[in-house]
Formats: sequence, C-alpha cells, structure tokens
Amino acid sequence: MPKKDDLFLKKLLAAFRIEAEEHLRAISNGLLELEKAPTGSEKVVESMYREAHSLKGAARSVNMTRIESVCQVVESVFAALKAGRLTASTDLFDTLHRAADTMAELLDEPEGVAIQGIVDQLADLERSVNPVNSTPVKSSPRASEEPLPHEKPPEE
Repeated sequence: MPKKDDLFLKKLLAAFRIEAEEHLRAISNGLLELEKAPTGSEKVVESMYREAHSLKGAARSVNMTRIESVCQVVESVFAALKAGRLTASTDLFDTLHRAADTMAELLDEPEGVAIQGIVDQLADLERSVNPVNSTPVKSSPRASEEPLPHEKPPEE
C-alpha cells in the first residue's frame, strides 16, 4: 500500500500548492492595495490576516513546517497592524513582500530556502509593538506547551 499512500500524498501536496499560491496572491494583492491607500483599509488588513491564518493551517496539515513558521509571524504582524499597534510603512511593506516571496520559494524548495532572516525581521517588527512577547521566534516547530507530569498546570 505504500504506492497508494505516496499517490495520496502527491495529490495532497499538489492541492496544497494551488491553495498556497492563492493565499499568497491574495496577501500580495492586499499589500499592494494597502500601499496605495494605507488609511481606512481595515478590511484589507483583516483579509490578509485571514489569508495568513488559513495558509498557516493548510501548511500545518501537510507538514510544511517552514511555511507554517513564516505564516505564524506574518499573522502576528497583521494582528498588530489590525489592532493599530503597528503603522503601515515602506519597511513594513518591504518585509511583508519578502515574507510572501520566501513562502512562494518554499513551495518549490521546501528545505532549500533560508527563512530565519525573514522570520527574525518579522519578529523584530512584532516585538517593537508588543514588547511583552519578546521571546525569539524559532523557525522550527514549537515544543509542546503541556506541563511536565511533575508540574502543576497553570491556574486560570
């Protein structure tokens, strides 16, 4: 049955690629629209936030952890922009365009593209408006946040 599984995985990745390209196109178009008219475009920011969130989930479902990692930080930057904690700027647009380009490259070469630089730039943007969350962002999957067996879970 491995051949059947391989065929299924191949079809799944092909479907993911199409979906990812659509999400990335929507994000890029949203960035261009936002660059032209940065004020009063809450709907555009919300749309890009949702696109990044959807792409992150789709990437997770096919184990494309590097795309997921970039999406996580892009989503956080869009959340800060949406909340008004971050202001539209040339540097912001350049960084977000580079992030979209990096994710597009990852579709062709999942392991052959360096992502830490763009992840760090995005994390720096996020930290500049959200100093409470000042832990460095890693490009590898997160460890479980479950308490260890000998630890008590945090009280709410």
